[in-house]
Amino acid sequence: MTYPHTNGMVTDKSYAYVPSYTSTLDPTRQQQIVTCYVNTNRPNANVTIKNDSARSTGTPKPLALFDKNHTPLPFDTNSGTFSMTTESSGRAVFLVGSNSGDFYITQLTLTADDGSEFSAPFVFGDLDPNLAGNLPALTIAGLSQNNNLQVPTSDVPQLFNVTIASTNLPAAFIPSSRIAVILNNILVYCGNLSALTADGINIACSLLKTTAGATNTIGYFIAKPDGQFWSAALLSPLKNFTASGTAIYIPSVNNRTLVAPQPVLISSGSVTPADMANNGLKLAIPASPAISAGDLADVYVSINGTDDQTSQPLKDVSVFSKINPLSDIFIVPQTRLSGYQTNSFFMFEYQLFDSIGQSKGWSNSAIAQSYKQFPAILLETIKNNANADGVEQNRASAAYYADNGIPAANVPITFTLGATGNAVFDGNQKSKTLITDNFGKTSPVLFTDSHSGGETVELTTSATAAQTIKNFTFTQATATQLGIIPIKNNMPADGTSTCSAKASISGSGNVSNISVNFTTSSNSTFFIASNGVTVSADSKTATAQTGIDGLTAEVFFTDNSNTTIDITITASANGLTNATQPFHFTQTATPLTLTLAVASDDNSAATGNGQDKHSAIAVLSPAKAQAVTFTLPSNQQATFSETDTSIYTLSPDKKTVSVISDVQSGQTPIVHFTDANTAGEFVVLTASTSGAQDNQHNFGFGPVGQTAIVLDKYLDNSVANGHAINAVEAHITVNGYPPLFRTPITYHVTGSAYWQTNNQHTLNDTIHNNDGYSINGFYDTNTAGETVSVTATCNGVTSDPLEFTFAPYNQHTQTTVTLSKAMDEQPADGRSLNRADATVNINGASAPNGTQVTFFASGHARFAFSDASIYTTSTSGGSAAAPFYDTNPNGETVTITAKSGGSTSNPLTFTFEPSIVPLAPIVILNPYEGEDIIIPINIGQHGPVYASGTATAGQVLNFLLNWQPFGSSTVNSAGNWTSPPIHDSGNLTLSVSYASEGQNAPRWTVHFSVEYSDT
Repeated sequence: MTYPHTNGMVTDKSYAYVPSYTSTLDPTRQQQIVTCYVNTNRPNANVTIKNDSARSTGTPKPLALFDKNHTPLPFDTNSGTFSMTTESSGRAVFLVGSNSGDFYITQLTLTADDGSEFSAPFVFGDLDPNLAGNLPALTIAGLSQNNNLQVPTSDVPQLFNVTIASTNLPAAFIPSSRIAVILNNILVYCGNLSALTADGINIACSLLKTTAGATNTIGYFIAKPDGQFWSAALLSPLKNFTASGTAIYIPSVNNRTLVAPQPVLISSGSVTPADMANNGLKLAIPASPAISAGDLADVYVSINGTDDQTSQPLKDVSVFSKINPLSDIFIVPQTRLSGYQTNSFFMFEYQLFDSIGQSKGWSNSAIAQSYKQFPAILLETIKNNANADGVEQNRASAAYYADNGIPAANVPITFTLGATGNAVFDGNQKSKTLITDNFGKTSPVLFTDSHSGGETVELTTSATAAQTIKNFTFTQATATQLGIIPIKNNMPADGTSTCSAKASISGSGNVSNISVNFTTSSNSTFFIASNGVTVSADSKTATAQTGIDGLTAEVFFTDNSNTTIDITITASANGLTNATQPFHFTQTATPLTLTLAVASDDNSAATGNGQDKHSAIAVLSPAKAQAVTFTLPSNQQATFSETDTSIYTLSPDKKTVSVISDVQSGQTPIVHFTDANTAGEFVVLTASTSGAQDNQHNFGFGPVGQTAIVLDKYLDNSVANGHAINAVEAHITVNGYPPLFRTPITYHVTGSAYWQTNNQHTLNDTIHNNDGYSINGFYDTNTAGETVSVTATCNGVTSDPLEFTFAPYNQHTQTTVTLSKAMDEQPADGRSLNRADATVNINGASAPNGTQVTFFASGHARFAFSDASIYTTSTSGGSAAAPFYDTNPNGETVTITAKSGGSTSNPLTFTFEPSIVPLAPIVILNPYEGEDIIIPINIGQHGPVYASGTATAGQVLNFLLNWQPFGSSTVNSAGNWTSPPIHDSGNLTLSVSYASEGQNAPRWTVHFSVEYSDT
């Protein structure tokens, strides 16, 4: 599992809620705020904080920053940075929240006055299903058809995998797009999209709700690149599912024999923010006779505590695989351990595996409690396990943290060795006092032991109100010897991937500053220069020196044979016996890909009559014989129609069919399927196979019935210059109703005319809306002009031909286009119209009626009467009018240009005002008993809306509010009333009744209004 890392900036959480559009950011609400701590070691210094993804320097949006007293931090509009002054200890504490209402994934960087930088990632969002965008939902491995995830029985913490089908993502999102995955309001992943579209990410099952009836909710936020910046994040559709079974977060194994891992803590047994100042919590696996070169460990970090954000009990586990127990200290990212209230518990343990993957057992557990008070001392091991020869030294240092949690300078720290052991400092002393520097740290202390059989000694550090004790080991003195420790093995022989190793010198003699040569006899293996490693001119020899621990730097080498090969690395040093170690390179594998395509015998006009067939094939690359499974949605009426059991394996419900691909071509047999939904529907066919990503394709079954096609002229009389277009509008109905969205339709045009989309006489298109209309343009290359004929075919029915005229083309025609504003500054509500007028002159005279003008709009602006942006001149002055609306509720400035006859106008800017304004009220005077008042409401692109009413005179009046056709909700009241939120357009029926009805009784006057909201 991958989590975001910080660089010196400690946060209490990585995910916070975004305030709604109707409310403002409240820095006192912990759910909306991330608290940040930075130890700059710069007392009373000025620091700046910058949002690394901010789009401009003129505004602090979308983030707001406060000091720890909730006072807003100053913002410099020129540099685009916030500023503050550190405390006398050098610590900076500030709060971060989102004030834009947008979902956001970003990073903040704090820069101190000495140029030091500290950073951390942040995610702001809200899992509101009403705000989900048009994105693919996450795919959960193992989720059943009834949306239940069964947690498998196991002795170790269980994980489940989630992925995203990259083929369903809009093209604007690329592998490096930022993505954050949220499960049950807990951040479980923040990083690049590529991890989700490749192998996916693994999530701990212990985060699932497994009680009967409990619903789990998972979704993601994603931000696409926008130049060198990032856009506001979009929310995916949420996936709700149940889970059953028992999820564990602590391995339940017996016979634990291995030594427990050691978290490096300032105070033993307690995890504090200062422990994680170096990007995370340090965790060491102590040396043990059970651990050999080539062993690997899976480290488990289990948490049992209370969530700072929700105050709910939380059990979580992170698994870090293939950790080298002999390598440097492993770091658990601090973002995995943040966000827990005081008295939460962390447990650390590992399972050890040998070089061929067989388990060597489990360690005992180390337990620490979160957040302890200061002051405290951190006793850090620099070198351990020295030979007990009276010469080789173990080393340690200490750091002191004052009661404010900040490193303190000039503090005396006393180091004391246990009285019963043989270990001593220089001068045979048992005690030594050192003074901390400006960073709160002491210089190292060195101590030796002359007990040749080896022993464990106790080192105590003490200072004002703090003490820490740690054990150090001196091993039995041995002869000096040279060895090789493998670090990376089993890599591809592609000339790029590297294996690596270190040389080790151990024993009773000197082990430091010894030069070690690495060689190989393989002609295809080469060493690579790196930090601390030099390489010969032919790259066949590498040289590195040992450090005080007897280890060299890591030496890297690669192989370019592109075959499976075993090689031997030899290490040599003066006066020592050579050491050898085998390594393995594997042949470079070509990734397996699965492609799903429409088969040659597919019936593109298939309807839901249970007989018409769609067909598909899948192709594996590289070609191989392998099982491929095709799956149809379980909640639709499409089924496979295969009967040959020698080729096809069909499920009882006919929803899945499995076949074997051809070993030579990789192609599967063709699969066929029908649909019995007479109303028509679209189905998604999924193909899957082992080792490759699933692939999907949409197929449409049209409604069963009589299809009618009527063609109309949308544009005519254009010039035959090879680019000016006429346009035809097809209106299709099936049994009097519009066909399905994306129903196939085929156009044909005669003469020298060609379709604008594909430059052919025939165009295969689909219905692009829900009203059955389709518009397409075509041009003519016969400069003499001509009359051409257009027909359209849908569901096997062909329309009557419709003739269009192309006028002769005068190659010396000079066209000018001028734009003017006819209407401006309308609200951006998805329906109010600004209007641009284009005046066209041809050879100095006004263009004739019907001259084609193409308009172009920027931003969220859309032209009003169709998807096309093509209008024609309709007045004797050669003018064409183009009304357009805008769907950005916050308002914006857009640019309009127009083009005609190969000439383009100068751009003209228009303004759309914010659309969050109430509509004019409707006043209903003296409604009668039993009167039904029908009020149509069109909410445009935004919503919801709220209906409200006020009665001003008369007797008791009851309202019955009925919202059709989208369901109903009843409001019975007298006086003032307000409806629930209305999310869709439709008719509002207001039914009126009186408690008593007299001839002279005064009637009520009803004021009715509709108000938009952007929440």
